Amino acid sequence: RSLRGHQHVVSGLQVLARSGFLASSSWDGTMRVWNPRSWTCVRVLRGHSHEIQHLVAAPQEDELVSAAGKDEVIVWRLDDPELASGTWLSPELSEPREVRKLQQDRREFDALMQEIRECEARDDVARLLPLIGRARGLPGYEKHDQLREIVSALSGRVRKQGGVATWTAAMLEGHTRPVLTLACSPDGTLCVSGSVDRTLRVWSLETRTCTRVLTGHSGAVRSAVMLTDGARCASGGQDKVIRIWDVLSGSQVGALTGHSGAISMLRLLDGGRLLSSSWDRTIRLWSLDGGKCLNEFAGHQDQVTGIYLIEGGTRFVSCGQDRTIRTWDLASGSCLETSPVAQEQLLAVSSDGQHFASRRDGTRLRLWTAGARGDAREVPGRADGVKCAV
Repeated sequence: RSLRGHQHVVSGLQVLARSGFLASSSWDGTMRVWNPRSWTCVRVLRGHSHEIQHLVAAPQEDELVSAAGKDEVIVWRLDDPELASGTWLSPELSEPREVRKLQQDRREFDALMQEIRECEARDDVARLLPLIGRARGLPGYEKHDQLREIVSALSGRVRKQGGVATWTAAMLEGHTRPVLTLACSPDGTLCVSGSVDRTLRVWSLETRTCTRVLTGHSGAVRSAVMLTDGARCASGGQDKVIRIWDVLSGSQVGALTGHSGAISMLRLLDGGRLLSSSWDRTIRLWSLDGGKCLNEFAGHQDQVTGIYLIEGGTRFVSCGQDRTIRTWDLASGSCLETSPVAQEQLLAVSSDGQHFASRRDGTRLRLWTAGARGDAREVPGRADGVKCAV
């Protein structure tokens, strides 16, 4: 399936586990909420004035947090009762288009409307809803009078699903340079943002205010995670130090040192442990309680750019600039498998660690199997750029 609508690179994807909806963010400055059952866009969210770089879902699933430009952080609220009745897509901005494409879209819309009318006559709602979604997905037809009439008639019969009604709940302002990372507390009440401006900001998702500014990093903050107690977070970045913060008081309560390169990514494990990847070509496993390095994973021949946990908690996958994806055993520290992936950037790992999604040349999405030496399977349909996958 290809979900079309964004006009630029897709920068973030979040799956909402409770509703099953998919939220996407893009460099076109918008976010979209998709229904995977009908494969249609059910909401376009506007509010950012710059390219959206990051997207994270609050664990409670009532809110999304997005970051764009040098200082824009927005909280989006889902499922507002007042908007849930009869609220559909916001109008798209008009853009110059070829006459041939306009005529093609018109023919497609007329054909869809004919099918829609036939389904309406048969009272075939299951078939009707996906057709309406496809018609509304055509540029310029999102709020066509014929569709509005049909939707209005259906509004009293079809239960709205989470994500249809979404609006900007707050703009979180304070950072002076681009935001590189976002993390939410387990209870969904707090969000932490890290920035090139060398600071982290703690935001209350209840009051929409910045409660603390965490200062101490001497370089850009590239990754942050909230700890399970909801009162602390860990951050790492360009200054090669992992810092532990009390987000309630705003004070630094610990530091993990040992990496000799920038920290590229942090991942929280159970049992009070933390994984960190670094541009120094290594990955380290830390005890947050003792502040000690429990293990070091060496093998990459260039910067390690990402780490991804595998279901079960005994293994993880890493990727690096050395053009390999490596599977590691947490307990022994040994590399279990190395998969060469040419000039790839790892985007996602399956829960069993056997399949990978990667990006090549910025525009090509490719699927791999662990240990396979042959070519990957390329997924067509993304000529304008690939930034993420889930």
